[in-house]
Amino acid sequence: MRGAFTLLELLIVITILTVLSRAIIPLFKTSKLDAQIAKANADLEGLAFCI
Repeated sequence: MRGAFTLLELLIVITILTVLSRAIIPLFKTSKLDAQIAKANADLEGLAFCI
């Protein structure tokens, strides 16, 4: 029975997580910007309705 992970296994996991995070973070930034634009458009429509 093994008691711990080897250094190589840990480095591989860290590398995989780094690659995945670099691929996913831009998607979150883009979706956040899209949400802000949608909210601004909804606010403008609300103001136009009030006027």
